[in-house]
Amino acid sequence: TDYDKVKRKEEKIVNDETSYWGAKFRQYMFS
Repeated sequence: TDYDKVKRKEEKIVNDETSYWGAKFRQYMFS
C-alpha cells in the first residue's frame, strides 16, 4: 500500500541519518 511505501521511505531516511551520524561519531572518537 501507499502507506507502507511512505513508512519504508521514512525508515530508510532515518536509517541513513543514523548511520551518517554514527560514522561521524566514530570518526570523531577514533581519530
